Amino acid sequence: MATQVQLRGGTTSEHSSFTGAAREVTVDTDKDVVVVHDGSTAGGIPLAKEASVLPLAGGTMTGTIAGFTSTGIDDNATSTAITIDASESVGIGTASPSAYTAVGANKLVVGTNSGNNGITIAGATTGYSSLAFADSAGSGTLDDYVGLVQYSHITNSMNLFTNSLERMRISSAGDVTVGTGNLVIGTSGKGIDFSATSDGSGTMTSEVLDDYEEGTWTPTVDYGTVSVASNYYTKVGNLVTVNALVYTFSDKTTAANIVIGGLPFTPVGEQTGSAMTRYFNAGEGGFVTYITSAGIRVYGLASSGANYDDVQHSQLGASARVYFNITYRVV
Repeated sequence: MATQVQLRGGTTSEHSSFTGAAREVTVDTDKDVVVVHDGSTAGGIPLAKEASVLPLAGGTMTGTIAGFTSTGIDDNATSTAITIDASESVGIGTASPSAYTAVGANKLVVGTNSGNNGITIAGATTGYSSLAFADSAGSGTLDDYVGLVQYSHITNSMNLFTNSLERMRISSAGDVTVGTGNLVIGTSGKGIDFSATSDGSGTMTSEVLDDYEEGTWTPTVDYGTVSVASNYYTKVGNLVTVNALVYTFSDKTTAANIVIGGLPFTPVGEQTGSAMTRYFNAGEGGFVTYITSAGIRVYGLASSGANYDDVQHSQLGASARVYFNITYRVV
């Protein structure tokens, strides 16, 4: 390298007022870059350093690209706007997206944990805006999506899909329609709150409807056995309605009161109810009027006019049958 070639040079300011001859080459001594001239452009055309050139394939580039613009990206931000880190997590408005991926490995994080952040999915008034979930890439039809949150700009409704089928819809008027399945209350004591409605003149203690249940129950007696039929119950909130036919009492000799137990829910304290009973051979009737935690106590009146308190097993006739339909309160 004994031969030396030295080009004319000058500062960036000196180049700005210098128009070199066509194909003349000078050196910008401030930028340490070669400047090519075309005979007409003042300042010439500076060439980039190797370190400032974006690699076409491979390599690493650091620093800031001033005024970078492309068809796909136009970054006019004064600070970092989008970050793609080593774990392939993308952050918009945050330089540390991986810090928010501990639960569910979120790959897209918008904003930080302060201020208001969100994602806008715009759509035409004649179409839909959707957030879709798929097991794998498909043809892009609705059947490809196992889950879909969809907003209809046509009906102004929010629609929720699971397993590729619409399950729930919130209309523009705020009505909620469950298309298939049940509305399941996941926490005991929670339910439908009617507190927006006006209250009565009494002392209101709750406006939450938190329970509904229906099924069968098995009436029992303290002495002997019985046969039962039509033994159903329905519970709405804290009110339970039971009905049954109790017959074929095996014990008709014990001088003890008849108490029908086996209630599906324990009553609150002592309550009264009423139901027609028939407990002698023919024609005798009475009422079920007393309910305790032990069960239903049968009161009655014989056809002869004699008053009975609790009906006893020894007072039962061969065809004794007790029918009742009673509503009582529980906790």
